[in-house]
Amino acid sequence: MDFLNLAQNLGVAVACLVALGLAVWRALVFIGINILKPLTERHIAFLDRLQEVIEKQTQVVDRLVSDHKSITDQLDGVVAKLDQIVNEVGEVKELILDAEKPLIKQTRPS
Repeated sequence: MDFLNLAQNLGVAVACLVALGLAVWRALVFIGINILKPLTERHIAFLDRLQEVIEKQTQVVDRLVSDHKSITDQLDGVVAKLDQIVNEVGEVKELILDAEKPLIKQTRPS
C-alpha cells in the first residue's frame, strides 16, 4: 500500500498522521543508534575508569594512613627519649647547683 492509496482510502489526515509517525519512528531509531548508543558506551567506559581511579586512590590513602601511623609511632619514641633527656638534664642541673652551694657560701664574705 503506497501513500496515495492510503490517502484515498483513509483520508489525507490519516495518511499524514501515518507519515508523521513513520518519520518520528525513523528519527528515534537514528538517534538511538548514532547518539544514545555511543553516549551510553562512553559513559560506561567513564564509570569503569572512575572506579579504577577510586580504587587506586583508596590504596594510596590506606598507604598514607599506614605511613602516618608509623611516623606517629616513631615520633612518640622520639618524644619519650627527649623527655628522658630533659629529666636527666634537670637532675644534672640539680646536682651542679647542690655542688655549687658550699662553694658559694665559702666565696661570700661574712
